[in-house]
Amino acid sequence: MDIKQRFGARLRDLRAQRRISQEKLSELSKLSVDTISNLERAISVPQLDSVEAIRAGCDMPIWELLDFLGRAEAPDPERQAAEDALLRASRQLDPPLLKVALEQVEALVRHSNSKPAE
Repeated sequence: MDIKQRFGARLRDLRAQRRISQEKLSELSKLSVDTISNLERAISVPQLDSVEAIRAGCDMPIWELLDFLGRAEAPDPERQAAEDALLRASRQLDPPLLKVALEQVEALVRHSNSKPAE
């Protein structure tokens, strides 16, 4: 997928996670429904002002909208959604709690890796 397609897929996924229609996103972002549709279908190249309008309209940090940049596509959409949720939650923690959360996740990984293969 090229960057337009990845942005479109990310926008569609975030909209679905928030359970909002293209019409509602259009209202929130003050962009036309056609613009939202064209971005999701990778017909249009997202302009910075459109990206900012979507970010502001959805009240999300910019990293959440552009998080697909610089990382490989997850083959499993359910896993991608879980990773996104974990990242969003982690960014809301203060540093001491974030350290505790990281230690817990690392313990889960160690436990998972120590199980014999079935």
